[in-house]
Amino acid sequence: MALAALVVFNLVWVLGLVWSWHQHVLLFVLLLAAGVVTSVLFLRRTLLQQASTIHLLEDGLLHMLDNNFAISLPSENAKNSAKILSLFNQVTDKLRVERQHIFQRELLLDKVVNESSVVTVLVNHNDIIVFANHAAKQWFEPSSKAMIGANWTPLFQEITPLFYQQLSEQGSAICTVEMGDARSQSWHVSRSPLKLNGASHTLYLFKPMTEALNKQELEIWKKAIRVISHELNNSIAPISSLCHSGRLLSQPNAVEYDAEKLERVFNGISRRVNHLNDFVKSYGKLARLGTPDKERVNTLELLQDIQLLYQCALHVPEHLPPLHIDKAQVEQALINLVKNANDAASAAPAVAITANVLPTMVTIMVEDDGQGIPDDVIHQVMLPFFSTKQGGTGVGLAICKNVAEGHCGSLTLRNKEGGGLIASLSLPLEN
Repeated sequence: MALAALVVFNLVWVLGLVWSWHQHVLLFVLLLAAGVVTSVLFLRRTLLQQASTIHLLEDGLLHMLDNNFAISLPSENAKNSAKILSLFNQVTDKLRVERQHIFQRELLLDKVVNESSVVTVLVNHNDIIVFANHAAKQWFEPSSKAMIGANWTPLFQEITPLFYQQLSEQGSAICTVEMGDARSQSWHVSRSPLKLNGASHTLYLFKPMTEALNKQELEIWKKAIRVISHELNNSIAPISSLCHSGRLLSQPNAVEYDAEKLERVFNGISRRVNHLNDFVKSYGKLARLGTPDKERVNTLELLQDIQLLYQCALHVPEHLPPLHIDKAQVEQALINLVKNANDAASAAPAVAITANVLPTMVTIMVEDDGQGIPDDVIHQVMLPFFSTKQGGTGVGLAICKNVAEGHCGSLTLRNKEGGGLIASLSLPLEN
């Protein structure tokens, strides 16, 4: 509009040399009106283009709101809005590609979860089932009622009361149930909390373990038979030899009756019999380890009792929180760890007990200054029947590990820098 006024002013100035003043005014008014009309038309065209762009963007956003990311806005004829329309198309293209990628991953995950033999159930904070895979539906879903949207706890108690009882006592367990065809099936059942969109949920997993457990059981039996055969042969052969010697010494026609030699023979037989007796007792302890009978236990008093038994150093906080444990089992586990440390220590009192308090656990550490455990076998020493000590039964650390896991805790072994070993027994605090 300013340009039009400038043109009018220049034209009037030129014509002012020959025209009268009223002609000048009339011409000025006419030209000014023409400039105003031109400006209005230009402004209207600009506003229409902007309105068209806004309408296109609105239409595109509505398509996106309907999950239609295939929308593409025409930007060729929109000179002033081409950049923003092109940017909108780039955004929708990127969102479409990402959405397709997420969709494909969801399809893959859904396929894997539903084809899995692991029974999977997801329950929200209101105890309502929000997801169940095919394996769960085949097992839990009644013929007359859908599983999704149902209350989980009553269904869980009705269909698998054993699983419900085990998970009520601990976070995971291995259970064996009788199936309809008179076969028994072992399951690893677990539950774990998780957050979805800020809301608390619980994930239940029931994994069939029969085949894996059978293979593991077979390997354990093979190893047990090898160890037992080895121990029996190591004792039976000397006993047989000593019996033969004793028989020769005790015969009436013996050249000379040697009471001292005969006493040594009987002592040797007694030692080998006692060794076999100790060997059998040690394996009996592993077999007799049952479900923990948990109670409130004063942690400091428990550790002080261990210290009095074995005269080891004790460096723990004065105000240790109580534990929720089976005192007899945990005490036996700690005794095993301290005895192992004493056997490995260079001199007494080179064994120390320390403790570290965590929000939900107490970690009790038994340290020694011995040679440690070779790195290539440190992950095997807690397996039943495996031992690095000459004459060891391979039962002590296996018992400790079973005690820890029975309390929803853990046992770890770590070599110290400069020599020595740290055995860390983590146990839950009192509820």
